Amino acid sequence: MKKKQLVTQIDRDFQPDKKIVIIGAIAIASLTLCACQNQSEAPANNNTQTTETTQKNNSKKLKLPPAPDGWVVTEKKVWVPVLNQMGKNLKKARESYLAKDFNKAVSQIKEAIAFLKQEEPTATEKQKAALEKAIADLEKLAAEIEAGKVSSVAQLDLIFIEALKADIKSKWVVVVEDQAYSIFTEIAKHWQNAEQRLPTNIDVAAAEIRKGTVFMEFEASRATEKQQKEIILATVKELNNLADRVQNGKLKDIDSLNRSFARANLTLARFYTEKANMARLNKEWQKIGYELQAALKHLEAAGDWHQKDIDELTTTEKKQISAIANNLVKGQKEDTTAIKSAIESLEKQIERLSRKIA
Repeated sequence: MKKKQLVTQIDRDFQPDKKIVIIGAIAIASLTLCACQNQSEAPANNNTQTTETTQKNNSKKLKLPPAPDGWVVTEKKVWVPVLNQMGKNLKKARESYLAKDFNKAVSQIKEAIAFLKQEEPTATEKQKAALEKAIADLEKLAAEIEAGKVSSVAQLDLIFIEALKADIKSKWVVVVEDQAYSIFTEIAKHWQNAEQRLPTNIDVAAAEIRKGTVFMEFEASRATEKQQKEIILATVKELNNLADRVQNGKLKDIDSLNRSFARANLTLARFYTEKANMARLNKEWQKIGYELQAALKHLEAAGDWHQKDIDELTTTEKKQISAIANNLVKGQKEDTTAIKSAIESLEKQIERLSRKIA
């Protein structure tokens, strides 16, 4: 399929400022990820096996951090990226448990607990409640492993996944607009990989769909409106079903795959545009800029997946929206009428493209 590379496109007109680089380095230092897949079995079974598959980022132009950490993947197809030391500890604890080194597994769980406790002072009350539950659950799990009461890695997975999600979401809510650049890049990278692997390697293609979708699910954490969250999560469900169909050999059609990706990008484009309009009403000027940047990138990506230019939105309009967004991010003033016009242009094109792809 001939279309411009979504990942490398972003370098042309998005220039992250120092704030993005500094905050992003803290929150998303490991977002350029490899795939690590662990096939889980109970420790009582001598056939315990851990399998790792590493995917390299094909983009040569995009400069992002290295990919040392990977993912925690369960046999129930739950995928969670490892973003920090706590995630590394839990990933290693899982591997140690599968190797029947239970003392080491307990030690690594306790290290993860210590890391989570360091995060509590800076968490909001809602985030703190999730972190405290994760800590309590991990402490109980460690004690049960020591007492020999855990008979399956599935029991670890249940606790680990919730702890990882609590940790990730606590940062995802704090570091908001700045992360949109990384989210777009990760989604584009993984879905491009999925397209390239279908139909010759359906397992990898399915995995890449799920990995891109994970970042979309995290973005639902930012949704302040119930309807926004429900729409994003509905799209997440559609994509996970798509991954199942690909892995089961029931979907080998590239066009069907691309249309699903286009719809998902439009879901996020609409979400960011709505966030931009809310920020406009609240006069949060820099926030408007971040949301406009993200909305435009996802809209362009949707057009690329659909193999058609977004011709209703002219090159001039795109340049104007991008210029307004970039100026707002840098703290420069923009005419309120121009901001409103940019949002309306995005809204109209999102609806037009949605009707074409439906």
